[in-house]
Amino acid sequence: MTSNEPKFVADTVRRLFALWIDSLLHMLVTGAFLSVPVSKLLLQREVVISYVSLGTFAVLSLGFQACCLKWVGATPGKLMMGLRIVSRTGASELSWMQAFLRPLADALSLFFGLGPRALMFLRFDRTHISDWVAETQVRQFHARTHPPRRRWLLGLGLFLFLSGQSFHQSYQQIQHLKFTSKSVVIMR
Repeated sequence: MTSNEPKFVADTVRRLFALWIDSLLHMLVTGAFLSVPVSKLLLQREVVISYVSLGTFAVLSLGFQACCLKWVGATPGKLMMGLRIVSRTGASELSWMQAFLRPLADALSLFFGLGPRALMFLRFDRTHISDWVAETQVRQFHARTHPPRRRWLLGLGLFLFLSGQSFHQSYQQIQHLKFTSKSVVIMR
């Protein structure tokens, strides 16, 4: 399976289901990590989370994803959907740099919401910002029944809608945060 074969480009529906599965797994882990702060927020007017706690959680989350990519070649959701992340540089497996860059670029691109991910609909190879940064591509194990095509209306529509929605949500969430020298305070 070489990277220039369009018949192995990951199907859009498979990628969306894989994203959904990975998001559910991430919410379970995040829920376990944030259960105490969330319960405090429900009972009190504010919650203090130290930068060390936030950093530790971020490093563990990115480290888990990087190890999955390096050792297995996919996240759990992608494996369940028959997808794999391959290097576009021609290497047989991902390097550690690619394995760390891809989830890091994913995490940083979420500052702009899911809008930039919708750009994959505008490309035949279905790559987006994280793939461009890490020089990777999501492939499927079995050949597609039809060649990939650009979905201009869907891609541009989702990009504009998701970007606007995430900007609005980010603006509202920032209104409830107070940054101190040692922590972040979340207010209701």
